[in-house]
Amino acid sequence: MFISGAAGGVGTAAGQIARILGAKRIIGSTGSAAKAKHLTEELGFDAAFDHHQRPVAELLAQVAPDGVDVCVENVGGEHLEAAIGAVRDHGHLQGELEALLVPHIQSGHLVADQMVVTGFDQVVEAFLGLLHGRNTGKMLVQVADQY
Repeated sequence: MFISGAAGGVGTAAGQIARILGAKRIIGSTGSAAKAKHLTEELGFDAAFDHHQRPVAELLAQVAPDGVDVCVENVGGEHLEAAIGAVRDHGHLQGELEALLVPHIQSGHLVADQMVVTGFDQVVEAFLGLLHGRNTGKMLVQVADQY
């Protein structure tokens, strides 16, 4: 499985869920060497690369010489727009998804990868960081103390 934009909230979740479902090899592209290291060392990806280093096709061929069977596309563009327009409603499968994932969440096998920025005054900086790829996982802003 190849996941583009793998260090974001969707990518990190997709990689972990793919592992739970039995994916033999999970590869991610990301925007920095540090994020690639995070994916392999913290989240169990088999390989990850910084797409800024060389063309993605070259990097992917290097880590997946036999090709890929599944791709989760998180980068965007015209292809993503077309896919979104063709998505069907699968809400009736919510119970099945919860039955599969809740035990993995409770055991700690599936973790919510997130970056938390503290303070309402940091909302703009957090948003800009998200747009510039400075986050790993879901970007959250904690605006009040926990009670």
